[in-house]
Amino acid sequence: ESFAVAMQLNGEEAEILVNYGAFLVRIGRLEEGIEVFNRALKDLDYRNPSLILSNLSFAYLRAGKLTEAHDHAREAIRRTPTLCEAWFHLGLVEEARGDADAALAAYSELVRACPGESVGARLRTGCLQAKGPLPQRGEDTLREVVAEVPNTSLADEARDCLRSAGL
Repeated sequence: ESFAVAMQLNGEEAEILVNYGAFLVRIGRLEEGIEVFNRALKDLDYRNPSLILSNLSFAYLRAGKLTEAHDHAREAIRRTPTLCEAWFHLGLVEEARGDADAALAAYSELVRACPGESVGARLRTGCLQAKGPLPQRGEDTLREVVAEVPNTSLADEARDCLRSAGL
C-alpha cells in the first residue's frame, strides 16, 4: 500500500523505484522488478545509477538470465568500482555460470574494498574453496564465518557448506 501511494505521488523518481523494485524482487515478482529498475534508470537526476544496475543484476540472476545479470554487474562496477553489492552480485553470477575462479576473484575484490561488509563474500569463498582444490582453506574460512556471526542464517549456510563438503 505504501508503494502504491508513493508511485501515485511520483512514480518516475528513481529513489522510489529502486525501493519498489527491490521489494518486488524480494517477493519473487522478478519480471516486474526488472521493469521497475529499468524505469529507474531513466531518472537522469538520480545520484547512484550503479545501485540500480547492481539491483538489476541480482534480479536478472534470480530470473535465470545470466548474461544480463553479468553485464549489469560489470557495468555497475565500471561506474562505481567500490560498490560492494555489485561485486557480490558479480560473484554470485560467476558461480551460477560455473566459473569458480571468476567468482572467487569477485569475492576477493569485495573483501579488499569492503572488509566491514564482506561476511557474505567470505562465506561464498569458503563454500567454493571447501568443494574445490583448497578444502582446508575453505573449512577455515567457513569456521571463521560461523564464529563471527553465530546464530544467523549465514552461520547456518556456512555449516551446510561444511557438511556438504564432508568437513
